[in-house]
Amino acid sequence: MKSIFVFLVFFIAFAAGKLELVIEFIRHGARGPSDSTWNPEKWGNGFDIHQLTEVGMRQTYILGREMRNRYIERENLLSKKYNNTELYVRSTSSSRALQSASSHLYGLYPLGTGLEIDQNYPLDIAVPPYQNLTLDIPNMGYDALPRKFQPIEIHSLDQEKDMLLNYANLCPTYQILKNQQEKKQLFQDLNVEFKETLEHMQEIFKTTDSSPWNITKVSRFVTNIYADIYKNNPLPEGLTSDIWRNMTVIKDLERQYVELGSDLQRKFMGTPLFKEIQKYFLDKINNPDSDLKYVFFSGHYLTLTPLMVGLNITNLECLINKFHGLPDDHLNCENGYPIYASQILIELHSRVMETGMKKHFVKVIYNGKEMNLCEKGKIECEFEEYNNRIQKEIIVNDFNKLCYDPGEFTMEKKENEATKEEKQQNGFLNKFSKFLSHADNGMRSSMFY
Repeated sequence: MKSIFVFLVFFIAFAAGKLELVIEFIRHGARGPSDSTWNPEKWGNGFDIHQLTEVGMRQTYILGREMRNRYIERENLLSKKYNNTELYVRSTSSSRALQSASSHLYGLYPLGTGLEIDQNYPLDIAVPPYQNLTLDIPNMGYDALPRKFQPIEIHSLDQEKDMLLNYANLCPTYQILKNQQEKKQLFQDLNVEFKETLEHMQEIFKTTDSSPWNITKVSRFVTNIYADIYKNNPLPEGLTSDIWRNMTVIKDLERQYVELGSDLQRKFMGTPLFKEIQKYFLDKINNPDSDLKYVFFSGHYLTLTPLMVGLNITNLECLINKFHGLPDDHLNCENGYPIYASQILIELHSRVMETGMKKHFVKVIYNGKEMNLCEKGKIECEFEEYNNRIQKEIIVNDFNKLCYDPGEFTMEKKENEATKEEKQQNGFLNKFSKFLSHADNGMRSSMFY
């Protein structure tokens, strides 16, 4: 009986494995518009521009509570009370990302989980050296902060120094590659395909912006309308459901194509983030007794989209097939533009194999849904294979040089890559010719974003 019991214990341990480290990325919650002239009657005359709204705070708080349920109550990965050696938090320096991080952490460690002063401590010295305090100090009791609120440090760099979470805005290559995409044939064909929608928008939106109406301009307008939707403001007069449906599709495809449509863009946009993930995973594998268990990044849609493409969560071709209602062999095909408070969890697990060897595995969860990895119909991938794929297909070793000069990286294979991309895009165009005729069935609703 004893030997059977030992075998069962070993079998359960082998099957379950151990969760070693979690890296979380979120997009900030619902925000105000990006244009100070947009709907000023509803948006406080510019006060709310770019800012996190009360809805965005609620979204990211709820997400934090869900992470507490998952990684504290269920997985026992993190301590029930905050331990700064277990958790590292970083955010971009924008206020909406910082406030989203704060709201999320308030959910992860809510009221009642903070510190308490020892009952024998003389409270009369637990005060600042401020003269004539008006606060009723004895009424505070022994809670370090009222109702045991737990503050958590958030690390951030000034935008002009942040080469991890703000590199796109610091590297000239980012804009150069975007401009190149806008000059390619597929971009022009998308504008032709949506010509009727562009004409309707020109009639609806009387704007002082004299730039031509194209899919990039539509994408900017969609950003502001999303802000209205999450604020529960009425849609602009004359904006029908059909036009709005086309606009949301344009947003999805335009972001994927303009930001990540070429091989070089996917490498450029993915390198800093995937190198950071690689660093944390390798540190944990090489130092399994390290206290660090959770790394949390609060950012923007440009924080998530390179990860989504690099991890095969989505891609342009599957989105076009999806919109057409055509067959597609991609194992994952989530939305191409992550909605407010979207999240990617990348988990590192370990397992002792039957041979006694310890192996590590990676799991990816997007908005609560487990993704298939390494081009297999499985929700986990051996770390070695995952790491080799990322190293080979995404990471550019000399990223700083690429940041300032993409020409050197494209010159050698420029003709071959251009030919390959044109062939791929021609395939897209053949499918795209049927696009609008499938609009009713293929388009995504606004809440898809």
